[in-house]
Amino acid sequence: MSDMNDLKLFQKAEKARQNEKQFDDEKPISRALWQEYQKLLNKKGMRKIDGINTGSAKRDIIDGINCLNCSDETMNLYLSVVETAYPATAKAIKNNGNYLIHYHNRYYVYNIAHTLLKSLFNH
Repeated sequence: MSDMNDLKLFQKAEKARQNEKQFDDEKPISRALWQEYQKLLNKKGMRKIDGINTGSAKRDIIDGINCLNCSDETMNLYLSVVETAYPATAKAIKNNGNYLIHYHNRYYVYNIAHTLLKSLFNH
């Protein structure tokens, strides 16, 4: 982080990450879990998230659900975090259409931002 603005951005994003609605991962993997994922995909106007399918690990499906539960505002905050750390990657994502409904980019931004924030704030 090069300046105070970056620190404030990361702190704001970390607060949003901590306040995210997390899907209950105590539930066994089931048809209901997959149906919840499908329902959220439809709600966001997406067909799929790249790498998540019926054979995916439970944790991956739950991460997909949590990603889809993120508000657009939080996702835009996450894109700013990614842009701070990886400007060229963020530029490519922005130039590839609406990343909020893109089958790969939404999940990529979600995962990279979470990884950066967890490493920065040590949780």
